[in-house]
Amino acid sequence: MMIEDTTVANLLSSHADRLLIGDDHAQDYLALFAEVRYDIAPLLRLARDLAAWLRPVKPRAAFRQDLHRSLVASGYRQLSHSLALEPLDHDTRRDWMLSAAAIGSAVSVVGVLAYLWRSRSGNGAPPLPIQ
Repeated sequence: MMIEDTTVANLLSSHADRLLIGDDHAQDYLALFAEVRYDIAPLLRLARDLAAWLRPVKPRAAFRQDLHRSLVASGYRQLSHSLALEPLDHDTRRDWMLSAAAIGSAVSVVGVLAYLWRSRSGNGAPPLPIQ
C-alpha cells in the first residue's frame, strides 16, 4: 500500500514538532502506519538524528524589531503604491458639460416647484394638459 506524500510530510512535521519539545513518539507513528512502517522508519530516524544536532535559534530582539519595521514599511509602500489614484487629466470640455447638466437639472427642479406652487395658489392660470 502506498501512502500519500502529504500524509508523510504531515507525519514528519508532527514528529519533528514533538522532538523539539523532547517527546519521541516514533513507535506510535510506526504502529499507526504499520502498512508502510518500513518506508517511514528511516525518515523518522533521520528526523530524530537531525533534531539531536539542530536546535531552534531565537533571533535577538533588536533583529526582530528591525525586521518588523522593515516588513511594515515595505507593506505600507506596496499598499500605498497600489492604492494611489492616477492623476485625472483636466478636460475643460467635460467640465463645461458637467456644469451645464447640473444647471439644467437645477432649472428643471425650480420649474417643477414653480408649477406646483402656482397650481396650488389657484391664481387662474390654466393647468397644463397632461395626457
